[in-house]
Amino acid sequence: MIRLELCEVSINHEVLESLISSCPLLEELVLHVPNKFDYLEINAPMLKLLALTCPPASVRIKKSSLLEIVQFVECSDYADYNIMKYENYFIELFDSLPSIQKMCTDYTFMEELVDYN
Repeated sequence: MIRLELCEVSINHEVLESLISSCPLLEELVLHVPNKFDYLEINAPMLKLLALTCPPASVRIKKSSLLEIVQFVECSDYADYNIMKYENYFIELFDSLPSIQKMCTDYTFMEELVDYN
């Protein structure tokens, strides 16, 4: 499988991690899940596109050096969620994305960043 898209699916993070890691050729991962994961590790060495519902603070990207496009979408659903309390995570996230060429987000996410500064 090279594309996995989950929309409005409630899923345990361990099951999701197992599903992702069992797809070694996965290039596109789109997650619009209602869960606020305490932790989710994405281990997909061929991954080129990652789109996920904010907040991404609980997501760790491992072994995805080909990742070029990252999208944080539908952040307005998390307006009460303090994105910037995870400041160190964002530094770690961008350090782990050496091939990133494009990052897309929505207004709510950017508003949080601006308000923080």
